[in-house]
Amino acid sequence: HAHVAPAPDATVGLLYDTRRGQSMPASPSFLSALLDKAVLGTANLNTRGVVCVAERHDCFDHHLAQLYTIKSLRKTLRRREGPDAGLAVGLEAFQRPHQAYLDRYVAGAPDYGLRELFRDVRWSDTWGYDPLHYAPILEDARLHGTRLVGLSPPDELLDAVTRVGSENLDRGTSAFLPTGGTDAGRRLDAEREQRLFANRRDSQQLLEVQNFRDEYMADSAALHYDHRRSRDGWLVLLAGSRHVAHRDGLPDRVARRVASRTEAPADDRVFRGVHTIIPETVSFPVKAACFPSSTYGDIVWYQRPGEGFDPAKINRAPRPLKA
Repeated sequence: HAHVAPAPDATVGLLYDTRRGQSMPASPSFLSALLDKAVLGTANLNTRGVVCVAERHDCFDHHLAQLYTIKSLRKTLRRREGPDAGLAVGLEAFQRPHQAYLDRYVAGAPDYGLRELFRDVRWSDTWGYDPLHYAPILEDARLHGTRLVGLSPPDELLDAVTRVGSENLDRGTSAFLPTGGTDAGRRLDAEREQRLFANRRDSQQLLEVQNFRDEYMADSAALHYDHRRSRDGWLVLLAGSRHVAHRDGLPDRVARRVASRTEAPADDRVFRGVHTIIPETVSFPVKAACFPSSTYGDIVWYQRPGEGFDPAKINRAPRPLKA
């Protein structure tokens, strides 16, 4: 007989810890306990680390899972390390050149709210997904003074990589490349390449662009940890599932870059590594035979399909097509 996971409350979904082979309702108490023990660790020490929470860009429930993770991690950190425990949020939805606008928004000036932020970053052109899906996360950051970090490369740089490849950029452009260059990283089997690129003829070019995006975003994350230690603690990264799942996209690159950037002889913080949470929209009940291994991700957050959910429209941005 097939084993079936315990039925969760319809509003919260199901959390599956791949490392321990345990499933539990995705309630605030279980989420908090999971972050407390599996992510922050059982030792009573000051810590730093990264949590990558994946998203299907057009799925509001995935963004709610991201928001609940941020809130729960903040609460747990403050209980363990005090009110000044460091926490920041990085978003694929914003580009690194948008940082000044993000800083201004978090500063809380009454004349600079979401409307002004979306205007200045040219949201419809640079991202294009429903801004209301991201608004609760942005407003939470502003309320708590949580730094927001733009992760993505600017469009001009991505266009150049698409045209000539990252190895053939001219000197003027290469000054903006990730420190240390781009690691090829992914080694796709046939099944995964089909899932990512659907046998497109330009799959190798798409893979190179994907690798470049991952490396650039990892570099943006590492730059958050400045050498003066004025910014430290934990960083929650919000990015598409293709960048987070299987770890060889964004997580492994972040681990390499953040670890090297935060090393110090007399460091009083323990680096807890990079953890991944992957929301998945599925029909319930979830059969235990469908649970993935830990190579897919650390925690999988299963959610029921919401009204209007259409898997055929995954990651199709409504932003204008370029000529």
